[in-house]
Amino acid sequence: MAHPVDGSLPDKGRIEFWDVFADTYTAEQQGDMPSQIVGWLTDTGIIGARRDVLEIGSGPGTYSIPMSHSSKRVSCLDSSG
Repeated sequence: MAHPVDGSLPDKGRIEFWDVFADTYTAEQQGDMPSQIVGWLTDTGIIGARRDVLEIGSGPGTYSIPMSHSSKRVSCLDSSG
């Protein structure tokens, strides 16, 4: 099976590839990694109360939701449904 990041799939194929995982993907599969990453982003000043965040490929909000607690605004884009 082709992978969407190798450039061999057309747009429709990439969307179909990720749609397979969209219904079963949860934050639980990543353990505490999202909170560690968001904590690091906050500690280093990359995100903060006066910063806007754009997350591309946000999926179910695994990172977007925690980032929203320490950011001015979070906008999310994702093609999977």
